[in-house]
Amino acid sequence: MGGLAAGTASWLAYDHIHNKKTVVAVKAAETVSEKPSFKPVVPDGKQNLATPTAGKSTYVPDKQVFTFYDSLQGDVLVVSEQPVPAQFQSDPNSLKSVAQTIGATETFETKFGTAYVATSQNHSSQRVVLIRQSLLVFLESVKVYDNTTWKNYIESLQ
Repeated sequence: MGGLAAGTASWLAYDHIHNKKTVVAVKAAETVSEKPSFKPVVPDGKQNLATPTAGKSTYVPDKQVFTFYDSLQGDVLVVSEQPVPAQFQSDPNSLKSVAQTIGATETFETKFGTAYVATSQNHSSQRVVLIRQSLLVFLESVKVYDNTTWKNYIESLQ
């Protein structure tokens, strides 16, 4: 996952059915007409992103993963969300474990809890993982941002 290929989003998802972490790739043009089985969190004022739309968002029912394309300071941002797996309830280190899987080496606090950041200086990209409203949220950027920028974006998620 060291960056985004044109037209393709990939992210790490927690496969709660098989109790493992897995990489999910979705082509931008891929559409799934089914709506998510959960209410996605999207930035304030961008509620339209919560509905699957060709080329902008998609829902993969068998993985229960909803992803949408947004922008942050004019650059592409891919956000994927899925319900927090049940085993996260019994293991308070589950999020930290997922963060280590994506190579996160930094953390910062938001009003919703801890966010973990993985920065790839070679590819000038970042991945962030956190939990918001009982959803495991992954953000992937094509640019490196400071924690304040990430915090502002994350805290806009409703």
